[in-house]
Amino acid sequence: MKGFAPMILLVVIFLFLMILPIFFSFLSPTFKWLMIAYFCIMVYLFVKRILGGGMISYIVSGVLIYIFVIQLWWLFAAAYMLYLIAGLGLSGIIVFGLPSGGLGRKAGIAR
Repeated sequence: MKGFAPMILLVVIFLFLMILPIFFSFLSPTFKWLMIAYFCIMVYLFVKRILGGGMISYIVSGVLIYIFVIQLWWLFAAAYMLYLIAGLGLSGIIVFGLPSGGLGRKAGIAR
């Protein structure tokens, strides 16, 4: 049970960080609309990168924005925060945690 407690603490911290933007959006409606605008731009750029420019890109973006950003904004905000936490956490481990930025002495690089 000794090794299980830090895992529970980590899950609680992640859940708190995921709920934080939803809490701020209830405190300030301006924050909610800025967050929704950011998510709309992010979804549009994601779809444009995959489908390219054109009418189909606008239609797919509109449908996805309506479903994920307008209807389920609280779920999308929590999932995006989890994505940020995981992305920044893993990149921090790779950059700062591994010796020499991921290349150890076994890689055969002379110093």
